Amino acid sequence: MKKIFLLIAMLIIFVLALIYLYLSNTAPQYSGTIINNSVKDSTEVIYDKYGIPHIYAKSGTDAYFALGFAQAQERLFQMVMLRRLSRGKLAEILGPKLIEIDKRMITLGFNEFAAKNTKATLESGDKEMISYANAYQKGINSFIDNGNLPIEFTMLGFKPEHFVFEDIYTTLGYMALGFTTGITSEPVMQYIHETLGNDYSILFEADTAAGDINYHPHAVKEIIANNIISEFNAFPYDLPFPYWEGSNSWLLSKERSKSGKAIFANDTHIGYSQPSVWFEAYMEYPGFDFYGYYLAGMPFAIIGHNPNLAWGITIFPIDNMDLYYETTNPENSNQYLQANEWKDYTIIEHIIKVKDSTDVVYNVKISERGPILTDAFNQTLQKEGKEVSLWWPLYHIKSDAVQATFIMNNARNITEFAKGLPMIDILGLNIMYADIDDNIAWWATGLIPKRTTGLSSKKYMDGATDTLAHEFYSFDKNPKLINPKRGYIISANNSPGMYDSLYVPGYYSPGYRAQRIEKLLTSKDKWNIEELKAVQLDVFSERDLRLVNIILDEADQSILDSDELKALRSWDGNYYVESVGATIFTRVLYEVLAGTFIPQIGEKRFSELLHTYAFKANIERLISDKNSVWFAENRNEIFNKAINKAIKSLNSQLGSNVASWNWGRVHQLEHVHAIGRKKPFDKVFNVGPFPKTGSNEVVDKEGFTYGNNKSIKVTSGPALRCFVDFAEPQNGIGIIPTGQSGNIMSPHYSDQAQMFVDGEYRAHIMNKDELPTNRILWIVNE
Repeated sequence: MKKIFLLIAMLIIFVLALIYLYLSNTAPQYSGTIINNSVKDSTEVIYDKYGIPHIYAKSGTDAYFALGFAQAQERLFQMVMLRRLSRGKLAEILGPKLIEIDKRMITLGFNEFAAKNTKATLESGDKEMISYANAYQKGINSFIDNGNLPIEFTMLGFKPEHFVFEDIYTTLGYMALGFTTGITSEPVMQYIHETLGNDYSILFEADTAAGDINYHPHAVKEIIANNIISEFNAFPYDLPFPYWEGSNSWLLSKERSKSGKAIFANDTHIGYSQPSVWFEAYMEYPGFDFYGYYLAGMPFAIIGHNPNLAWGITIFPIDNMDLYYETTNPENSNQYLQANEWKDYTIIEHIIKVKDSTDVVYNVKISERGPILTDAFNQTLQKEGKEVSLWWPLYHIKSDAVQATFIMNNARNITEFAKGLPMIDILGLNIMYADIDDNIAWWATGLIPKRTTGLSSKKYMDGATDTLAHEFYSFDKNPKLINPKRGYIISANNSPGMYDSLYVPGYYSPGYRAQRIEKLLTSKDKWNIEELKAVQLDVFSERDLRLVNIILDEADQSILDSDELKALRSWDGNYYVESVGATIFTRVLYEVLAGTFIPQIGEKRFSELLHTYAFKANIERLISDKNSVWFAENRNEIFNKAINKAIKSLNSQLGSNVASWNWGRVHQLEHVHAIGRKKPFDKVFNVGPFPKTGSNEVVDKEGFTYGNNKSIKVTSGPALRCFVDFAEPQNGIGIIPTGQSGNIMSPHYSDQAQMFVDGEYRAHIMNKDELPTNRILWIVNE
């Protein structure tokens, strides 16, 4: 018997050794020599201690080949999956459950957008840009052909296809969807208006703007609620890739800097995932030295800096989409009414390949405005004899956005940099810029539609009669600010106000983050990066302290003396991991909201409401209004019921020791891999969970959905943090949430995860002498 057990044990060890040997062969290569005829000259890739490639080449084409190869060996699965998502090809490898996602992505038209713009670019685009993009994709394809593919491809049973130029544009289209944050408003807004009336829906018809962030003398205080494309429902939340939530950035002039030079800061807020969204790389070749943050499959950085300048982004969530009702011909469903005439829909047939199932034929109908959304998104949109179409600039222009990123990557001063900004046409971005010449600047980019007077972009329009927005305002009408006298610029997805009497409708975030950043930055005259770290990591909420006081002022004396409410009353408003008050407040707030809305609209609609931007922006407005129609019963009674319910549930879930109810115990961050969504693969591919500071709408924004579960899952937050002080532009610092690599066998799969949680930063090395000498990968021609 002992011999049998010994043999079994040896067999298990042998199998495990084989598995480990196989997996080891899939690890990225950080040293040695690769022979490839695609490079003209020997190209050096030096990896720093965090796996960031530092590429030294004799030409741009060799550098971009190395960039593509380096990114592919770390992030190929991420790149391939994002490409499949944007092209509507997930069901081919993941099965029937992904058919509906594929239909949605196909309907949005990224394939047609890519084909049209690739053709135009290759025919008349910048030749240098094209050659670099092609070299980048050659690097990716070289790894596909010759590298050891990561384990995910073996698990799913497919080999990736070569990357082609169209893939750049499908990724760009998906980015444009992600930056158009307002389209995720839920059907519940329309439901409230139609079932309860204007007295109820008016709560959501105003949104907090920039507050005291005085971008312009005519800054508006409120904006119209973001209720436009309800049929998207929770679309971005059910995708296997992260969605964009917002961002922070600020710039300090030389007068506000202790070093006497401009300072740049940025942290982009995106849904957390594994691997991280951003891929970092440094490149140097004659006339070019640049440290950049790259998205999967994009050859040019979206954020970056060189010795002369730095720029970052936040979302500028302009309203650049319109919905139209199309009147369908009752005798021919392939026709719609336009100017009293029946016109034929353009119909594009797509074949959706499905793993372990039959192919699906899916037809997309397109009107003059754009694709019909009804079939792919929500049948309830249909009215008798009508369909819903989407108008979006992406369908009607030749996009120059890829060229824009190329120009920005190669710029050496503000004049060269600004040339690319009008080309950022389909992406609503706030571009935040600082440079060695002491300039600080902000530009809002993206085409702003000219709409017919009297038509509201917040409502469905009539395709048969309403005028289509064919034109856009010139870029000089877009909001901007250059070298303001006050010496700082702040962007946190808040409303930019009004410029030249042009109001820019959008889906702006509440002004709490921007107001807090400004309050901190104006608390003293001058700053350095070490001090500014505390601003980027700030977790204080003045709003939530106000809400605590409002709620407790209504509390009965019988519960005010409880240990729970004593802890809440003594809370300082900071969302530290050890904070008990943060845990109690968050649960009390949820119960107040649930007790207010569920009796009126039901649990399902309330659950949907919690995700909407308009709701999040107006929580304080609701709770502060004693006479709100939403309080079906006495507000005092709702608040006291909520407090008691919250205390009871927390005692049940966390135990009777109130001192142990710390925020980090419930507020948890786990970085989820696409395969790690299913057990037991989560133990292999996911990173975390970690107790996490932060909350919704504090500067260190760690987003979650309010609820009454024991654990609060952090879903979004800073996908990067970075600083550059132009007194030492080659010594920038930054951090990403997990690690540089998406390969589980890499030592850089999660080596930044604990640092990120702890609020640490690492160097952006731009000096070759500071790099290790034993991690050099040479790519050479035979």
